[in-house]
Amino acid sequence: MVVRDNAYNMQTAMRCGNFLSIGCVAHTLQLVIHDVIFKDAASMNLIKKCRKVVGHFKRSEQASRYLERFQETCGLLRHVLIQDIETRWNSTYLMLERLLEQKTAINLYMAERGGIEVPTAEEWEQINYYIAILRCFYQATLDISSDSSSISLIIPLIVMLNSKMTTKDEDPEKVILLKIQLRNSIHRRFSYLKNTPHLMIATLIDPRFKSKYFTNDETENTKTEILSFLRQTGSRSRSAAIMDVDVDEPRPSCSNSDPATEGVFTKKKDDDLWDSHDNLASSVTITSENELGLDHPGPPFQEHLTCFLKEPLLLRNADIYEYWSSSPYTYLRPIAIKYLSAPPSSVPSEQLFCAAGRIYADRRSNLIGENVDKLLFLAYNIRLFNFDY
Repeated sequence: MVVRDNAYNMQTAMRCGNFLSIGCVAHTLQLVIHDVIFKDAASMNLIKKCRKVVGHFKRSEQASRYLERFQETCGLLRHVLIQDIETRWNSTYLMLERLLEQKTAINLYMAERGGIEVPTAEEWEQINYYIAILRCFYQATLDISSDSSSISLIIPLIVMLNSKMTTKDEDPEKVILLKIQLRNSIHRRFSYLKNTPHLMIATLIDPRFKSKYFTNDETENTKTEILSFLRQTGSRSRSAAIMDVDVDEPRPSCSNSDPATEGVFTKKKDDDLWDSHDNLASSVTITSENELGLDHPGPPFQEHLTCFLKEPLLLRNADIYEYWSSSPYTYLRPIAIKYLSAPPSSVPSEQLFCAAGRIYADRRSNLIGENVDKLLFLAYNIRLFNFDY
């Protein structure tokens, strides 16, 4: 129970008050998509055509019933079509994905009933390209907007998105052009990442990533920043005071054990954003102290940093707050508390406004503000108990 309390206190401390002067990452990802997709006339014409198809079935109950019949005939799931919202590109992605899923039923409806202009064969192929490429951006948006996400997630996500935009010999010309444009937009809008020490330190101190997404020079510069911070804070006494640990406990010994074996990831699609990370996470280790630039013994916190970086990476679904609350690297905890904050994002506040809008229904329009606050508090915190109350 003490460990759980410490983990909760660690998470609370990490996620409060460490705000950086950078914009909302989810919104910046949306701007990347807008630069390439929503500013292209041909792409917008195709999207508008898809909106009209969805609107036809949304407006007509009879058309929806016929679509359900054709879905059954084609052996498709009876999913309703999704109408997108222009200000949310991820809803456009979901609309295109659902349309492609129901392509056979929609074409059959057009052949037998008419009344709508469906995409041509070439346009269906283009939709398929868009979905394949934008799936990674959609997953990145969900990851960075998650309640449990950390600011240390930003650099790995952007590096992996860049790698997913690498062109292949078998890619059609349109896909190659689309990937190049997306890479250029990512580079332009996220060029500040590895020039921001706060983000670099947060990534290096995250036991799931460490130096996996850094060059040797970037790793060395970030380590220098960490050691400078620890020297200034006198980390040992501060860490012991915060975490209530015994100051006479022995130093941890560097171990080559593999903490990544504590969990197992299921096999995912080849186009999954995290596939390369999950497949190679446990193989990224630093085996020599010389590689860490620590040929001679140094201060205790330097020894802790050496051992921490020498360990294999944790699995991506590991709880980093739990890790740091019970980690033997007590000298490094102050820097974890300072830098492993929540990511800069306006998504939670927008979700809160949406949740409040759902509470104010026609029959509950006279709710007083105090009761709305209590309902919102319960809605967002009862999940911490897994709805077991």
